[in-house]
Amino acid sequence: MSIIGEIKILFLKDLKIEYRNKLEIGILSIFSIATGAIIGFVSRNMLINQMKLVIGMIILTQLFLSVFASWKSFIKELEKGTLYSLLLTPISPASLFFSKLLLSVLLIETMSIISLFFSVFFSGGLIKPSIYIVVGILAMGLYLSAVSSFSSVVGVYVESRGLLVPLVILVLSLPATLYFVSSIENMTGLIILVLLSFAYGLVITSLVEMVMVEAD
Repeated sequence: MSIIGEIKILFLKDLKIEYRNKLEIGILSIFSIATGAIIGFVSRNMLINQMKLVIGMIILTQLFLSVFASWKSFIKELEKGTLYSLLLTPISPASLFFSKLLLSVLLIETMSIISLFFSVFFSGGLIKPSIYIVVGILAMGLYLSAVSSFSSVVGVYVESRGLLVPLVILVLSLPATLYFVSSIENMTGLIILVLLSFAYGLVITSLVEMVMVEAD
């Protein structure tokens, strides 16, 4: 079977499992709507640049979602006792990584769009995101999805993952976040974020290969 076929099967399997857990999806949706509403209302009374406030708050939302997504990725498979069984199958490390990455991207990007939409709605028209900002938020979501998957693999190796995983996400995301917010209209910054996402993809694929060797 091709890598694309493997990714499709794994992704659909994870998607069906997550779909059954409607409570978590509902809670995350409410969280994103509430965050967007708060951003919208607060922006009405802020003297600073409203868009930078919106971007900063949505990125904070994405950071929370990336921590959640990391626990839904490899760490969840480890705690269920299915990780090493999965790694012993003929599935390639790249397929395993990208299926988890796609699930994280779907989660983070969907909730980010919901949060952005409601922030615009509740701002009463004060918030008017440009195409650069929308693309930038999506690029940041992709970057944080890769960081989330990376931290999830790191969490497989350590016992104190409850502390380490959020710390890894914070350390890897903070420089990119500061750079992104300061150069929001710079397309070069968006390209760098996307390239970094693929770089983390290569790193995590190598780590998954190490886990496979250890499992053997």
